[in-house]
Amino acid sequence: MQRQTTNAIHLSIPDHGFDIARDTGVWVSATLLDAAIPYTPYPSSLSFASSTYMGLTQARTGDTSLSASPSYDSSVSTDNLQQTITTPVWSGISPHDDGITLPLRSLQLSSGASHGWQFAPRLGQSVLLNHWYGDIDSPVISRALFDGIGMGDVDDKDITTRDSGLSNKHNLQGGSSPRWHGGGLGHSQINDDDGHSGWLSGIAQYGLSSDSEVSLSFDDTPGKVGLQWTMNSGTRANAETPTITDKATFAPGEHVLELGILRHRYSNHQSSTSGQGINLASDHGLQITGESGVLLSTFGLRHTQGEHESAWVNDAGQRQLKLGTELSETLLDAKQAHLQSTAALSNANQTIEAFKTSAQIIDETLNTEVLGAADVMLVSKDSILASANNTLWTAKTIVRQSGSTQSDVVAGNYMLTANTIDTLSGVGGQADQSGLHISANTKPVAIQAQGGELQLHSQQGMTIGSESGQLNISSPRRIKLQTSAGASLTIDDSGIKMVCPGTIKVKAVKKSLVSGARANYSLPMMPKTIPLFSNKLDVYDLFYQHNFEDIEFQILRPDGQLIEGVLDEHGRTAPVISDKEEDIEAYVSFKDTNWGVSYISEEEDVNDLALEQTDELDLNKVFEAIVKEEGFYNHMYLDSAEPKSLVTVGYGKMLSSVDEATKYPFYIGNVSATDAQIKQSWRTVYNSVQGRNNNRASYFESLTTIRMTEEDAKAITLAHIQGNLDSARQAFPEFDDYPITAQEAILDMAYNLGISSAGVSKFPSFNRCIKNKDFASAAAESNRPQLRNSRNMHVRELLLLADQQQKSRQ
Repeated sequence: MQRQTTNAIHLSIPDHGFDIARDTGVWVSATLLDAAIPYTPYPSSLSFASSTYMGLTQARTGDTSLSASPSYDSSVSTDNLQQTITTPVWSGISPHDDGITLPLRSLQLSSGASHGWQFAPRLGQSVLLNHWYGDIDSPVISRALFDGIGMGDVDDKDITTRDSGLSNKHNLQGGSSPRWHGGGLGHSQINDDDGHSGWLSGIAQYGLSSDSEVSLSFDDTPGKVGLQWTMNSGTRANAETPTITDKATFAPGEHVLELGILRHRYSNHQSSTSGQGINLASDHGLQITGESGVLLSTFGLRHTQGEHESAWVNDAGQRQLKLGTELSETLLDAKQAHLQSTAALSNANQTIEAFKTSAQIIDETLNTEVLGAADVMLVSKDSILASANNTLWTAKTIVRQSGSTQSDVVAGNYMLTANTIDTLSGVGGQADQSGLHISANTKPVAIQAQGGELQLHSQQGMTIGSESGQLNISSPRRIKLQTSAGASLTIDDSGIKMVCPGTIKVKAVKKSLVSGARANYSLPMMPKTIPLFSNKLDVYDLFYQHNFEDIEFQILRPDGQLIEGVLDEHGRTAPVISDKEEDIEAYVSFKDTNWGVSYISEEEDVNDLALEQTDELDLNKVFEAIVKEEGFYNHMYLDSAEPKSLVTVGYGKMLSSVDEATKYPFYIGNVSATDAQIKQSWRTVYNSVQGRNNNRASYFESLTTIRMTEEDAKAITLAHIQGNLDSARQAFPEFDDYPITAQEAILDMAYNLGISSAGVSKFPSFNRCIKNKDFASAAAESNRPQLRNSRNMHVRELLLLADQQQKSRQ
């Protein structure tokens, strides 16, 4: 053996020494390692090794000169033939040796032409090399090897676990083992019941690009045995803190099948248990198909020493049919007790019995299960819950039965039809044999419209009656029965009013009139009556801008005589005639409005009224006055103003365009409506031809499904009023000095008409009077024909009171 030492730093041997070492495998030179460095199974690059390996050789895949930092994210091969270059542990000895092998193929296990196991190492991964016939020049990659050396990943999304050994000299991760290394399981720190790493075993296969994983794991934890088969399509995006095992978010695209104890597992992480059974879940689509049928049942299977049921046995379906038969018999008895027709229930019962009999006969003859043949069956002894945007049930006959409670809860519109027809030509024939029947055995039946109007219509006759009890029709305001000819019966707080365009006929075996304590009466004026005292009430100045025929009056004399009618062409009431001087009570207002009387004592003057007014403007008070007349509607509708083309919502908020509508919040149930849904609803309401001919806002409720909450509507209305307040201060420089009632009146006008720097839109005379502080004249110019008279009267009264307050200041 020859050796040449040049200095402490550089060590060299003759060239032929390398040839001898390569051919004989004899150690010709060695460098001792520092004893302070922990032992490592990975030899030093300065060590010589024999060239006559007869067994397995350790190597690392990839060209270290090109891939200095091996990673799990590296590709699986260097070419399309799945060949990879390896660096054996004995390479790099000679200057003639470039330190790498030629591209090698991986050894594939095979059990036939189409069966086997394919293995493709990643660049930088530790592998074992085998040699054909012991020839060191004929290496082949045999399998992967975990040698305690980390891959050197720096990916912040990578999950690793800490093993219990010391840090290896060449371990690039500083003691972190790969997440697939079973010895690194340890404690999950979620549940302290997985202290033995051997309790969890299985197979995990990462995708070629390391972005997916398929794993089959078996959990032998005592008392919590389970199996999990998962496929993750985004395994690397799974952690916020990559080196802490109790912090992990599972893959976003996951498909899982769990059996036994249901505990979600991912790599070295696991969740708490959620019972036991079978869990089949997917972050994407789930498809279950069966050519001969699909059966989902919650009926338990019988497993005893003498009896064992198959999981596909249709006893569950037979039991469900038995329950249906028993329920039909119960309802049949109830129908008979109430003297109702039982034909429909009898037919349903016969259908069920025939179905059971046919199924049993075919089962015995063909040795099969009829109920499961090409059907999808869901049977449950307790409950079945189904949820979707749309659910469609189609069949020639659908029977829905419930032994206890049956509830239909609908967030939108609910339509229940029987024998639906599309044209009038379908009326007749078999149509009169169908209908909708709602009945209850012992409990009351309640039909309620919580937020709107309840309408019952019939094309022909309608009968409301009680077989043995009392019939009650009640209303807190008014009950009115009316025919198309004009006859009506009205019951309200004022009494009972009967209107008859023809003759009133009263037929009874016995008649009696019960007198009351007092009844107001109206007597006609006799032609030759000579009045000693007479007078008329002149209200021309109050109503000269209106049609006097729309103004009605009532005059009550002390003796109970009631004089009523409408104003004449001069704005005066009918004459009150008496043979003595007396005081009377007169009431004048618009037709079809709620009247009110305001009494001011002689001692109370204008100054007292002015003191009652607040010193600050309250926008909530303006809001309450507006919404009292506008009303709240949570759906879009067309405003009543001509030409009735203004889409409105909430408390009369105008939506001038589809783009403006998308600025406000709408919901479908509890989910925010999209801009596309809001625009579609706006166009549906705007283009409704029948809606333009209908004066009810409630008509539009069924046209759309989006809704606005009352809380949002109030916020929008207050913001609108606040915006009008800012504009009013620009239009009227002395706005803040006006009486509060005048400010309230201006904001009320601006809410419907709009306001700019010039004042209230389209009301120049009103604006001129306001600027001159002539509030009495402004009251006369404040009428808005498109609004209700009560709303106009409210603004008029505010301005007249402001005029009195303004005069009291002077």
